[in-house]
Amino acid sequence: MVIVESFLRENGPEGGAYCKINNGNGEEIRKIISEYKELLYGYISITYNGNEILGEDFLTRLDDLWGPVVDIVVEFMKNNFASGPFADNNTEYTLKPADDQMVEFELSGHSYFLPKKEFLFEILNGAKEFYTHYIEATETDYYIKYLEQIETYMEKL
Repeated sequence: MVIVESFLRENGPEGGAYCKINNGNGEEIRKIISEYKELLYGYISITYNGNEILGEDFLTRLDDLWGPVVDIVVEFMKNNFASGPFADNNTEYTLKPADDQMVEFELSGHSYFLPKKEFLFEILNGAKEFYTHYIEATETDYYIKYLEQIETYMEKL
């Protein structure tokens, strides 16, 4: 099972505990986002059958991380292949088909074979939850077009 979750650091760049965005306390999440909207530190956790693919090693501004992660999925869905520097620009990734049902995701020198539809859907769904909370908390429409793009690609799955 592919599990994608976002974790937001409660005190922004100062550190502190993490608050899970996916299925977490929406009011608390929106409070953190509205207070630290320009400094939303956190990470995205992607696990498959309990094995971590992405995690706290990529702690950074969460809004700067979700964009490139969604771009990987969109590029793959358009071209059936995606590769390049990951969000930190020091790590390379590749996402390619392994067969009709599986994809191979390479990151930090490790390869992961994942169920294609589930992997792509869960990433898009995690991004949708993050951007929905962000838009509600900041009352800004900056990410609305991005959210609409995510929803469009979710429908294609």
